[in-house]
This record gives sequence, C-alpha cells and structure tokens, in this order.
Amino acid sequence: FASDQRPEVRECLFPRVLPNLMAVFLAAIWSAFDTKCSYRRNSSVNLLLGSNRTEITNNKLPKEKVTSCFMKMIELCATHEDWVKEMAPLLHPIPFPEEALKFPPFVMGMVNVLKRFASDQRPEVRECLFPMREGKES
Repeated sequence: FASDQRPEVRECLFPRVLPNLMAVFLAAIWSAFDTKCSYRRNSSVNLLLGSNRTEITNNKLPKEKVTSCFMKMIELCATHEDWVKEMAPLLHPIPFPEEALKFPPFVMGMVNVLKRFASDQRPEVRECLFPMREGKES
C-alpha cells in the first residue's frame, strides 16, 4: 500500500499519509496489548486484520498477528528518508503498553526503527532518541 501511494520522489506528495499510518499503528498496538481495551476500540482493528468474532467478543486481539502486521508497516515507513524526520517526533512522546515492551517481536521491530533514527544525520531526528525533553517528565 505505502509503495503504491508514495511516489518515487524525494518527498511524499501526501503529507497526511504518515500521521494517519502512525495513528493506525499506535491504535492497533494499544488494542492488542492493553488489557482494559473495550469492544469499540478493538472492532475496527479486528476487522482490518480479519480476526474472528470470538476474538472480538473475548476482547483480545492476536498479539502476534497485530505485531507482525504493524511492525512491517512502521519498518517500511522508516525506509523513506523524508518520513523518518516526521516519524521520530510522532513516536517520541508515546508511551507504549508495558505488555508490548515485554513482547520480543514488538521490541525487535522497534529496535530496527530506533536504529534507523540513530543512523540519521539530522539532529532533530537523533534528539528524539533522548528519554526526556527539557521541562517534561519522562
């Protein structure tokens, strides 16, 4: 999808694509790993992933399926230089669910994205790797 929607130019012609993809990614991760998640929050992500009615009723998303799908998506987004500059500040202030941070496939996917941020030469991208911003609690 991203390859079809993103032309072979230096900068994406559709500036709202990346923030929308990040919003879907974050909603899916929270829906899969947050134990207090409601049916309403889960239903659209379940439909996107083709999860069955039992998973929706039991208020659980298949963590492996969600993680695999959405980590591929975010890693693909990180391959585009202009998107990295926009991704880093979008992800910087986001607290991920504790369960996700204990789930090896999620952690490994995020490590790849963070490595991409660390290898970027732009200071505004690398600064997003710092745990705290001045004047903000961590």
